[in-house]
Amino acid sequence: MPKDQEMVVTNNGKPVALLTTLNDTDLEGTLRAVRRARALQALAALLQKYGFYAIVNVLIAGNAIEGSHEAVDGALLHEW
Repeated sequence: MPKDQEMVVTNNGKPVALLTTLNDTDLEGTLRAVRRARALQALAALLQKYGFYAIVNVLIAGNAIEGSHEAVDGALLHEW
């Protein structure tokens, strides 16, 4: 695979994985970037679904730290 390019792996026409080139020196940085992007996507989905202030209230209450995402969803639905 050429350097600085990605390849999408599909199953029955649906994307299931992304292959990208790596080297030994940037593996951790690449993993951090992918994880950060996933976290931002999850946050954006929560903001879209519940709104900014609902998310802030749950984070302040500590529900996001103590429980799973189901607990956070339940707390948001209960409070709002």
